[in-house]
Amino acid sequence: MVAHWNVRGIKTRRFDVEKFSERYDVLLLQETLLKPNDIYELPGFDLLRSDARRGTMIAVRNRPGLSWRPVDCLAMCSAEWDVQGIVVSDTRMTGDLHIYNVYVSRATAEGDWGFLHQIESTNGHTVVAGDFNARSPVWCCSRAYNANGQALEAALQGLDSELISLLRPTRLAERYGDADTTIDLCLVSSELTSRVSWRPTVHSGSDHLLCEARIVIPRSAAAASRQPRRPQLYPRRGAAIDELDRMRRAADREARRHRQQGTARTSSSQQPKWWTDSVDARWIEKQRALRRWRVDRRSSDEDTRVAARSVKNKTNALFKRAASTAYNECWDAYIDNANNNTTMFWRFVSTLDSDQPNTSGLHIEHNGTMLRTEEQRGEAFLGRFIDQCSQQDLRERQEARSELDAVISEATEPPTFTAEDLDEAIRRLSDTACGPDRLRAGDFRALTEVHRRSLLAEINSSVACGTIPAHWTDSFLVPIPKPGKDHRSLGGYRVITVQNIGGKLVESMIARKLSAALEAFLPPTLGAYRSGRATWLNVGQVVHKATEAFEAREHALIVGLDLQDAYNLVSVPILVRRLRSLGIDPFFVRWILQALQSGSCVPTCHSGKERLPPEIALEADVDTELQLRQKMAERAEAEMSSTEAGSTETGIWKGRVSSRHTRGTGAGMLHLPRVKTEAAKRSFPYRAVKAWNDRTLTTSMKQ
Repeated sequence: MVAHWNVRGIKTRRFDVEKFSERYDVLLLQETLLKPNDIYELPGFDLLRSDARRGTMIAVRNRPGLSWRPVDCLAMCSAEWDVQGIVVSDTRMTGDLHIYNVYVSRATAEGDWGFLHQIESTNGHTVVAGDFNARSPVWCCSRAYNANGQALEAALQGLDSELISLLRPTRLAERYGDADTTIDLCLVSSELTSRVSWRPTVHSGSDHLLCEARIVIPRSAAAASRQPRRPQLYPRRGAAIDELDRMRRAADREARRHRQQGTARTSSSQQPKWWTDSVDARWIEKQRALRRWRVDRRSSDEDTRVAARSVKNKTNALFKRAASTAYNECWDAYIDNANNNTTMFWRFVSTLDSDQPNTSGLHIEHNGTMLRTEEQRGEAFLGRFIDQCSQQDLRERQEARSELDAVISEATEPPTFTAEDLDEAIRRLSDTACGPDRLRAGDFRALTEVHRRSLLAEINSSVACGTIPAHWTDSFLVPIPKPGKDHRSLGGYRVITVQNIGGKLVESMIARKLSAALEAFLPPTLGAYRSGRATWLNVGQVVHKATEAFEAREHALIVGLDLQDAYNLVSVPILVRRLRSLGIDPFFVRWILQALQSGSCVPTCHSGKERLPPEIALEADVDTELQLRQKMAERAEAEMSSTEAGSTETGIWKGRVSSRHTRGTGAGMLHLPRVKTEAAKRSFPYRAVKAWNDRTLTTSMKQ
């Protein structure tokens, strides 16, 4: 894709140029106002500069498969206009593309445009774009005329090239009485007329709009037949090394079978709650009818086309009806529960009224450099994660491991988990985000008794030997935007890891044992991370102490501490010695120490795994892909599927709920927006808020 822009000084619009350049392969710039001794670089692009007069520049993306060479245009230039040219070659295209960058200040005679005839004489596909400073009713949206326009209009009569920029403003008026004009033009050879779409895009700083030309050129046979190879994080061949590896391979085989049969669907844990078996059956029927219609609509028999269309429309209507019924039943049940469960309802209200952080992957900057590619962003986030977690205490950890091995060698028998412990841990698993192996809680709940015994034996062996398989701790690196922070820098993100659920399962079993052993050493007033003692208990204790001091006419001193990176900077050797002094089983302590230093890195921009420094205190490995985008894409896909299934009949309400008190509402009541359609009144948010207000009003009247 090619873009051209009269930038009116490239130094003052450096960040705009870098931001816009991410979308294009070739960027044509006019009036750069650079001097020959000025240094300018555009990350990821090769530059061809002409600093004479007002200055022009061609930027070509530096990527594999794309090559270019300059064209000698010195004979085409004069004191009133500048011309630059390049020949672009791409391994995916069948031929070369000639691109010319033009800036004309004054060309009032038809002969002044003779350089267009010289450009047209070259063989191959040609694109000529730039600032022509020519106005004519033929292409100018203001219907204005000037001398350059009259001369260019006459010169175009003898050219085979076509002018594709017509009647759309490219320069905005800055003075009162002036009109928007079309002076940034694009000409293409006659062979490309039907393959190029031109349009002005954004207005940023300069009075000229950035214009883009999308060029569709037939690809070469080799490029058309080549399929991108998906990177494999785990081997598919050979014998499975343990039970989790066997589960992962089984899940991969099932996914491949669905893809081959054309029935690939998201797993049950990703489907909305109203997606029942009847809705799923209707969905399969709809997809089959749609595939049949795509084949039969090309048939010469009219009866075949009519029958296929009728079946397609019928199955689509049946699916929407089944989805609408299941959707309403699901939300009606939720409303009944929300009326009796205050926590559930307020959690729902907070999700409607919460301010989501505004993020943009095009503006992240680090050390004065804009991070343009996923690989650069991944490496930057990985480096920040290492800086936050690294403690440089590898020797101390090795000494702590040696001490634990000496203590364990004198121990009698290692602790073992029972089948009941494993079943209870599997029941506690929630359908959270999965790790690189893509296994979910449902896969563990579906394990047979034989496979559960095999998994239990592997867990007990890991605790007894103090070794952890590498794929148990594989994780994704997920940068989460911090609300209210600057998301154009790395400091505006909180970097977390999303671990494979198999490793989470073992960690939860050991954490259960550790919590039971530490309960006797913790004060009864301490809340958070304890069974039956939530985080708010700490706040309640502070309020209780302050209230007692107030009633006793005494002073109360409250000290609040906010430790930066408190979890990342915990000294692991000190933690190990503290656990040993409290009498924790050394087998568990050794397993925890091993888990905290068994991280590996699986960047998606490479083919294999990379080991992280073992002194980094983390509980999982890291994947440098921006999984935040994947989450947002999955959420948007789920919302689109929900809207497709239920928006026609149920009328999903897009409003927001505000919990602030407004005039005319009672205490604790929610503001109910005014809606006009019956479909909106039947939507869940409207019915839920109305049910809450009715309940609150009834309660207040009784009081």
